[in-house]
Amino acid sequence: MEPKVDIVILAYNSGDILERTLPEILKTDYPKMNVIVVDNGSSDGTTDFIGRSNFRNKVKLIKLDKNYGCAGGLNRSIKYLTGKYVAFLNEDIIPEKNWLKNSVKVLEKDEKVAAVMSKLINPHTEEIQAQSTTFNELTCAPNVSKLPIREIPYAGLGGAVFRTNLVKKIPIEERYFLYYEDVDYSFRMRRLGYKIVSCQESVLYHFHQGSVKKNFTKAQIWRMSVRNRLLLFFRFYPLYKILLFSPFVFSRIAMGGIKHTLIDGFEYGPATIYGILDSFDLKWILTKRRELDEGR
Repeated sequence: MEPKVDIVILAYNSGDILERTLPEILKTDYPKMNVIVVDNGSSDGTTDFIGRSNFRNKVKLIKLDKNYGCAGGLNRSIKYLTGKYVAFLNEDIIPEKNWLKNSVKVLEKDEKVAAVMSKLINPHTEEIQAQSTTFNELTCAPNVSKLPIREIPYAGLGGAVFRTNLVKKIPIEERYFLYYEDVDYSFRMRRLGYKIVSCQESVLYHFHQGSVKKNFTKAQIWRMSVRNRLLLFFRFYPLYKILLFSPFVFSRIAMGGIKHTLIDGFEYGPATIYGILDSFDLKWILTKRRELDEGR
């Protein structure tokens, strides 16, 4: 008998996308699923269509008062979870009908697996976007991979299934707001002795038309990425590795900032500098390092 699974979809100012994808997500071939849509403080009536739809009774809608970011929005869904597992999906995802069943099989077979990442495919070109993930420790750089690697360093929060008991125990770190919160989340689960794996039989078609690019400038996105990369670096790396790897991490960020400034515009220069300055939050860093030492 299949265990119950909650599917949480986070949406922000993306009604045109969600109206297209939500009916397809509801076609998932799984007998015990509960679909939750979290409206992350949208101002454009993103979820209004749900109340007019013929599937409104199949969806639990949570409307938040403001945009809490990816981490904050998903955290506010946790108290509504009732299943053994929870799938976090981006709003621009259309899954194959058996995606959830295949991910749950992996979790049911191994209690040490904390999360299962699905394979992402571009629906326009049928090209594989991601089958797994990698992490370059030297430069503190996470990335997706087209290689079918089984055990992986992290699972994205837009296309993976997690154990609900762990999700309720380990809140997503809201300091990141957007980007790197998924890496932080997986790293903390792995520190508790759990594994993160990929499942090539669980397939999601990712349109890459989410709300981030519609609501933030490229320079703002870059600034958040720089800040969060360094927050991750300062939180998880032991002191000797911070000292040893800092030249590589900061030089890679600097080169990225220079490249973006030359190609994309002057605003990337200040965005790089402010992103670095934003990361020097000593109180937060010390608190979070202490939490890791305490097993939290």
